[in-house]
Amino acid sequence: MTRKQVVTALAIAVLGSLILWMIYLKAVGAIGVIPFRLGVVGQAASIDPALVESSAEKIMASAIYEPLVR
Repeated sequence: MTRKQVVTALAIAVLGSLILWMIYLKAVGAIGVIPFRLGVVGQAASIDPALVESSAEKIMASAIYEPLVR
């Protein structure tokens, strides 16, 4: 493949991903209502540590945010 073909293929892939993302968001309503699925632990309504309610959500939120603040 030439460089132009690679760039064109990447552009098509990115545009396709964006279109699928927009369709998905339209179907669910908004990003804020999508539960975050976090492996074996379960799911959380929010990953914002200020909004967590249960101890499992606190563990998930800290696992997500801890590497970001180091």
